[in-house]
Amino acid sequence: MSSTDESTSNLESLEQSDQNQNSTANIEQSSKKLYAVIFKSKRQDANGDLYYEHNDKVDEKIRTLPGYVKHSGMRHPETREGMTVAYFDSLEAIDKRRKDDEHMDAKKLAKSHFYENYSVEITEVIDSYGWEGK
Repeated sequence: MSSTDESTSNLESLEQSDQNQNSTANIEQSSKKLYAVIFKSKRQDANGDLYYEHNDKVDEKIRTLPGYVKHSGMRHPETREGMTVAYFDSLEAIDKRRKDDEHMDAKKLAKSHFYENYSVEITEVIDSYGWEGK
């Protein structure tokens, strides 16, 4: 192995070690749990105005819920497939959201007017990291 190859290999090992230590440190430092609700869907072609009107109301409401942390979503313009991830600080907060009267009404509209299909997954966030860029 040349000295250049050895240096590159050592650098990669150090970077991997740093990443592992940072990841472990993040987990140890964060004693608060975080939960993600992952909503995947495929929009119907029809009822666009009603959907966006309703979506704006849901967006406003979720921000006011106890335990809400943040959310974001995206949708492909051609396939109409999308995903929204909402974060909460407890499973109780998620359960309250699920049982909320407005949310129950929204589920009815979702099935009849907004989506061809959808699925929901709820999971605990074990670690979180990223890069903001330059």
